[in-house]
Amino acid sequence: MPIYKMLDGSEKIQESSMVPTLWCLIFEKITGKLCDNPEASRSSFTYSLDTSLADVLQRPNLCCARTPIGWNEDEFVEQNNILDIVKQVYCRSITHFADFAAGCPELQMLEVKDRLAVCSTNYCGVVLFLLVYNAYINNCEGILLPHGFKYTLSMKREDHEFNEFLHELIDYMHRNVVKVFREIQITAEEYTFIKILLLFSGDQRI
Repeated sequence: MPIYKMLDGSEKIQESSMVPTLWCLIFEKITGKLCDNPEASRSSFTYSLDTSLADVLQRPNLCCARTPIGWNEDEFVEQNNILDIVKQVYCRSITHFADFAAGCPELQMLEVKDRLAVCSTNYCGVVLFLLVYNAYINNCEGILLPHGFKYTLSMKREDHEFNEFLHELIDYMHRNVVKVFREIQITAEEYTFIKILLLFSGDQRI
């Protein structure tokens, strides 16, 4: 089911019937503390693509140090070329996702191969939902990425191959997801519950 269908105002999540409010708040606070470390250094951190998903799910910091996630803050980078920036943002997103997955008890009940199937299938949906939600709460007309990077719909940029795709994707998310966030005034509990649903909503064959 598309995200915007999950968020339709007529089907707004009812705390009493679908999930305990307290559990959602605790889950998000715990994983939030794991996912972000505001006391960590903004420089000289390590990140690497040379590791497997199975290893990262066991030890998320193998992919990237738990740096401050930096939503809507000043950009910080280890290198100044676009490839290194993309690697850095991707690795930080992977670590964030792995920390979130580690805090989900339903996922931990699965066998290792099934956890891998769920996470590899649904990583993109969960992370995209995370990014667009943070854009919403920070009132960004675009999308926010780790370490202060952002992609705004209004900014003019060079004609890279991925710009057209990103622009269309982000425009779609704002028209179909952020719009509904605003209409229903989505709560932190609802956001957390939908993010958990997305983790288990792909077409993984387990």
